[in-house]
Amino acid sequence: MSLLHARRRWALAAGALVLVVILGWVWARHRAVPRTAAPRTGKLIGFYEDSGTSGRGHGSWPAFQRHVGHLDIVAPFWYRMDQKGDIANVHPVNPHVVTLAHAHHVKVLPLVVNAGFMMLDPRVRPRAVDAVATQVARDGYDGAFVDFELLPMGERDNFAAFVTALAARLHRAHRELGVTVFPKVGSAAGPGRSYDYAVIGKESDHVLLMAYDEHQDAGPPGPVASIGWVRAGLRRALVDVPPGHLYLGLAQYGYDWVAPGHATTLSTKQAAALASRQGVKVAWDPTYAEPHFRYTDRSGAIHDVWYEDAASAKMRYDLARSMGAVGVGMWRLNFEQPAFWSKVRAG
Repeated sequence: MSLLHARRRWALAAGALVLVVILGWVWARHRAVPRTAAPRTGKLIGFYEDSGTSGRGHGSWPAFQRHVGHLDIVAPFWYRMDQKGDIANVHPVNPHVVTLAHAHHVKVLPLVVNAGFMMLDPRVRPRAVDAVATQVARDGYDGAFVDFELLPMGERDNFAAFVTALAARLHRAHRELGVTVFPKVGSAAGPGRSYDYAVIGKESDHVLLMAYDEHQDAGPPGPVASIGWVRAGLRRALVDVPPGHLYLGLAQYGYDWVAPGHATTLSTKQAAALASRQGVKVAWDPTYAEPHFRYTDRSGAIHDVWYEDAASAKMRYDLARSMGAVGVGMWRLNFEQPAFWSKVRAG
């Protein structure tokens, strides 16, 4: 073989090798696009309540069993803190919740609520922090979710200091802290004024914006969480709370008003069943993005019902994710319609 022929064959072989490498790179890039371009699914917190705690329908266990694989965190309503800084059970702990959650790699952060909607005296703060941390360690939880609601206006700094101290204690033990806050929307920021978003967002791992009860049983009829009100609450929270820590609270319930200030709480499932039983059509309000209906009872009284359903939950989930929130939290498990799980999926 001549030297010229040898060089030609070498050049052809080298060219073919380069072509194979290029085609392989293009194929790999093409195969990778669907995986890298797929939208990231948001996280989901499921609040859990045993039957008999509030008398508002069946307990959360059936829904938790069916859908535990969709959750990232389960937050059972089990504990209340008194003014001495001690915690006691609101309802007996269900150990099967912890076992099933951990079997599916779901974190357990039980709720610790405040007694009488009051904040703790700063002098009992160390005792309160120790009580929560000890309970978490004793029962093998992954942390705790502090749900202190309707705090007096002057307790903003006191509550922030409590969150800071508790977060430090839990983090040293490699545990997590969640905190619920009300939206800062409306006149003088409403009940949200008692929460220092910046401190809470920095110190805690999960901040749940309780964007519901825009209208509640003690007031006049209206949407539970109109879409504009929710958007405003999210926008304000994201000023101070890191997006990776913020969750939007989704109501899976509504109210049946017979008069202003006189309403019965209904789960989403109960509200839909009531409309069917009364033979009335559920209307969709495009301004508020929420379903509602009216009916007349046997006494002749007119009822006005507003509630959140699977469709409205999906809209609020999409809104939260589009604005940067890491996910949503649902109050509560087993209040939801079955369609919720096909519309709002998290993993």
